[in-house]
Amino acid sequence: MGNAFPYTTGVALQGARHEAGSIFSDERLQQMLDLTAACYWEQDAGCRFTYVHLCSALALRQTPEQFIGLCFWELEGMQPLPAPEWERFGECCRRGEPLRRLVTAYQEAGGGTRFFCIEGNAVRDAQGGLIGYRGIVRDVTGERRLEEQASTFDLSPVGIAHVSQQGRFLHVNAKFCELLGYEPDELVGRQARDITHPDDAHLVDAPAQQMRRGEIASFKLEKRYLRKDGTVLWVSLTSTLKRDPYDSPLYNITLVEDISGRREAEEQAHFLATHDALTQLTNRPLFNQLLAFAAASGRRHQRRFALIVLGLDRFKQVNEAYGSTVGDEVLKETGRRLSRFVRASDVVARLGGDEFAVLLEEAGSPDNVLGLARNLMQALAQPMQIRGKECQVTASLGISQFPQDGPDEQALLKKAALALFNVKEEGGNAAQCYHAGSQGQGARQLAMELGLRRAIEAREFSLHYQPKIRLATRQVCGVEALLRWQSPELGLVPPADFIQVAEDSGLIIPLGRWALEQACIQLRRWREAGLPSFTVAVNLSPRQFADPALIGTIEGLLHGSGLDPTLLQLEITESTVMHNALRAQQQLRAISQLGIGIAIDDFGTGHSSLAKLKTFPLDTLKIDKSFIRDIETDEEDRVLTETIIRMGKSLGLEVVAEGVETAGQLQLLAAQGCDVVQGYYFSKPLPAAALVDYLRRCGGYAA
Repeated sequence: MGNAFPYTTGVALQGARHEAGSIFSDERLQQMLDLTAACYWEQDAGCRFTYVHLCSALALRQTPEQFIGLCFWELEGMQPLPAPEWERFGECCRRGEPLRRLVTAYQEAGGGTRFFCIEGNAVRDAQGGLIGYRGIVRDVTGERRLEEQASTFDLSPVGIAHVSQQGRFLHVNAKFCELLGYEPDELVGRQARDITHPDDAHLVDAPAQQMRRGEIASFKLEKRYLRKDGTVLWVSLTSTLKRDPYDSPLYNITLVEDISGRREAEEQAHFLATHDALTQLTNRPLFNQLLAFAAASGRRHQRRFALIVLGLDRFKQVNEAYGSTVGDEVLKETGRRLSRFVRASDVVARLGGDEFAVLLEEAGSPDNVLGLARNLMQALAQPMQIRGKECQVTASLGISQFPQDGPDEQALLKKAALALFNVKEEGGNAAQCYHAGSQGQGARQLAMELGLRRAIEAREFSLHYQPKIRLATRQVCGVEALLRWQSPELGLVPPADFIQVAEDSGLIIPLGRWALEQACIQLRRWREAGLPSFTVAVNLSPRQFADPALIGTIEGLLHGSGLDPTLLQLEITESTVMHNALRAQQQLRAISQLGIGIAIDDFGTGHSSLAKLKTFPLDTLKIDKSFIRDIETDEEDRVLTETIIRMGKSLGLEVVAEGVETAGQLQLLAAQGCDVVQGYYFSKPLPAAALVDYLRRCGGYAA
């Protein structure tokens, strides 16, 4: 400010004070000022000090004598007031008005900042002329800090509450009230337990006691509150303990952040991992776990139970006659009828396609189980009204029982499947318990195994390649290598007919090694031919992934082909990875260290979660095509797909959608932020030569 008020001699207030006769001695004045922690001062009409008496608590750089002749703003260390405050100060002095709560900052020699409040009244002579001012200066640093803390408390974007040692709210800020839907006076004095979800009421008890005993400084956990409207609020809660100067507990400072969105996304992902997206029933991986648990419990407690595996008869004709949308509704209604039919203790699952399973607890005798199965068939055979059409489907059921048909889930599933196969072979629409005659299917499986051995020796296999399209550029960024078997006797054998046989027999190891080798060789040829750079993805089966020789095999193939490992990607299903998580981490880490990309295939059909997958060295997440198929018409599929995309990208993974067949699906996926797509909309899987023609025809791009 500079000298806002030029120095004028004026009448010395000290003289006036003595002339008036002071009723206080300097000693008594000092005692009074010490009690009030204030400095007494007198100024002339030019705002310059004529007398100063400091209290012992008000440590300033100047001695009282050094004040004389100076103005407030000329004191060493005193910071200028904000311009409006100085203007108010000057206006008051010119008019002889009282000075009220003028706060200025003071810079201490050590670098700290203190705040002083200036207050005073005008002193006039007998004629009413202004002689000067007298007043006090108080240190209000503590008050200022409290005001700042209160402002931070109230304006914080995080919910804050002070909670007594008896669990009652002492203070709550605006954000805390906003999160819970209460007014402050509705919370203060209330027990925190009253608005906590009953299942979480005791979560804070143990860590709070540890904190009071000084064993921990703070704690953090996730819990649920109940809003005023009764809805649930998930929060991340952090609590610290405020103590007095004697280390006695005063109150807990609780910070809460709303994590409802994250928890909902995690719960959706968990549901996707354990339930069938179409029917909302338990999916195959979870059902296998429940069946294994039932077998273990049955062995321990000598309990009987039954397994029913059922398939809809001629379901393919329903899809062909009415379309896949109606077919999906038939599957949903089948799931609903099964769920209504069984008891609460039983489990209904969709294993895939039109195949379902029912785990019947405490099933009783074989005749009782067969009777239940026939009643179930009758319930399913009732006509269904779907989208204005009447559909009627029948079902074939295969039954196995514990313990007579097997000691574990694998044996029971196999026996029930054999019984189901026999029912289908005999025309369907029947139920059959497993018996030794069901082993006829075993002979057929053996024949398939022998055919596979001959096919591998005769080189009847080939690879087809399906393009992957990056949505941002519509450029082919990679291909997926898919195995095909062209048999002289059987014709083109679908992979679904031979892959599982190859897996069960161990033939998948040499077959998978051949596929990986051919993919590496073909990619090197494409690079030498000058084709655009893109990756080739090769699927690894569960048995391949568990093969101890896998890493050595891959290293040998890379060395032999001279292929850049960054152009190769291996796709592993999520159920394969989660079967033995520790072993999977070691295997995936070894693959990643070779420079090879890793993709999780068919995400959403297994029993993992993104929270678990983030512990693995992954690059890509592939959304199973079952979620994409109805994304245009099914709001739930659309939301689930968007959730997977958002969570996958939050983990730094590239997200690929499989099974894209329409422009509408493509548009929705692009809007949801999907990175890459593949499907018949762009191209079916093509032989190597045809893929080259495809790339040249579209210039390396897909329109």
